[in-house]
Order: sequence, then C-alpha cells, then structure tokens
Amino acid sequence: MADAKHQKLSPNYYQKIYQKVSKILNTEDVASQSNYNWVRAQSYWKLGEILDQESKNLDKKEFSRLREKLRKQIQFSDRKMRRVSQFYQTWPQRPPCQSPQEALLWSQYTDLLSLTHTKERNFYYQETLSSGWSCHQLRKAIKQNLYQNRRTLKRFSKSTLGRLRSLINTFWAEVIRVVDGDTLVVRIDLRFGTTTLEELRLRGINCPELHDPSGDGQKAKAFVENELKNAQWVLIVTYKTDKFGRYVADIYYHDVYDTEEDLLAKGKFLNQELLSSGLAKRVEY
Repeated sequence: MADAKHQKLSPNYYQKIYQKVSKILNTEDVASQSNYNWVRAQSYWKLGEILDQESKNLDKKEFSRLREKLRKQIQFSDRKMRRVSQFYQTWPQRPPCQSPQEALLWSQYTDLLSLTHTKERNFYYQETLSSGWSCHQLRKAIKQNLYQNRRTLKRFSKSTLGRLRSLINTFWAEVIRVVDGDTLVVRIDLRFGTTTLEELRLRGINCPELHDPSGDGQKAKAFVENELKNAQWVLIVTYKTDKFGRYVADIYYHDVYDTEEDLLAKGKFLNQELLSSGLAKRVEY
C-alpha cells in the first residue's frame, strides 16, 4: 500500500524536476559580485527543498535514480549533493541568511553543517559574520572548541577583572620574554616606525614568585609561555607605571580573533586567564 503513494520517475516527471532545478541554479549566473553568496545560499536551499520533497514523492530506488541523474546533469559531485540536502535539513524553515549582508561562503556553511547543536552552530555563524572570519579562521575556531571554551570561562566564580578600554594607550606588541607569571618583556609598536622595549606588570593580579616552594610560580610562568607561544603579536592596554618603573598593563591575544576591536571585546584576556586558572590572586594597583 505504501508504494501506491509514490510517483514513477517517467521522462516527463524527471524533466519537470530538472526544469525547476535549472531555473533555480540559473540565478547564480546573473548574481552580482555583491550578492553572489546570498543568491547561492538561496539557490542551494531551494534545491535541497526539492530533493527533500521528491524523497517523499518517490520510493527509495526511484529517488536514487532521480538524484543521480540530476546530479550528473547539473554537474554536482555526490558530496555536494549530500551537502545541499543537509543544508536544507539543517535550516528547514528558511535559509539562514535573509539578506546579502548575512550570507557566508558556501564552504563556511558546509563547515557549520558538522555542528549538531543549534546554539553552537548559531554562535559560530554569528561570530563569522560579526568578525569577518575567513574559512580558515572558522575551521580553527571550531577545532579549538571556542564555543565551549567561552561557556567554560563563565563558570569560574573567582575574581573577575574588568576589560578596560583606552583609545590612547592601546598598542600592538611582540613578546620577547616571559619573566614570571605576571611580568613580561615586550617590544611595543609605538606607530610611525618607532618601537620600544619595555617590561610590563600585569594589572590586577599577583602570581607566586618563581622560587615559591609550592612550584606555583613556575607553573604560572609555564602557563603564560604556553598561552602566548603561537601569538606573534599581542594587544596591550597600558596604565600607570608601578614603583619599579614597569608599565601596568592588560594583554589580549587569540588564534582566531585578530583585529584590535575583536581582541578587546572577545579575545583572551591574559590577566583573567591566570586568575581563572587559579595561578594568580586578585590585587589592586
């Protein structure tokens, strides 16, 4: 009885489906450079919708024939056809982008398809849009589990440092040496081709001394070295100098976020990372 509900894949039936698909995909040919990604997302979503509907109209064998014949005629790989179906099934109500400004590259959508949880997928989607991530940056963020790491940071009940801003005293710097957990030597880019070598004292925290019997001083230093090992440049916000003439500073860094605005708002905050890891105590400077 179930087979009675299914259509037959006659030449006429196939031709009607192909004409629908061809009309949808032809919109890519006339898309402008400014809205190409949006048009492609709309087209692939509609193609996925057709495939989903035909999987219900035809029995399994007939649908496989349709899909394979269609795939060859529109010159899609088998992997791409599967991704198109998954794209629609992931966003069955409507395409994820409703305007050209919200559209991602197709390869970025396929990366998001690997994420099964809606909140997690939406997080990476919004971050890609707001931060202008490349495909490489998105994949790196997913690989490093940025979503879960950000949620984990919110669970720490230890002291929290505020992210302070300074339009004047914010600089890019190269880390030359980690002296101990809360002290670093950096080369600061003062702009206009000028640099200066300075010793920084991290604001608001105090790490154990290197010779502390607990070994926590060495652990704090190793933690900082490990955190910054892949950071060619860090962003620093400087304040007053301490009694030893060192600049009191905040340090921001990240493997994915790389603009000044993103680092200050969403990047890793070294001072807080040390506090949250239990390797430093909150102090006032």
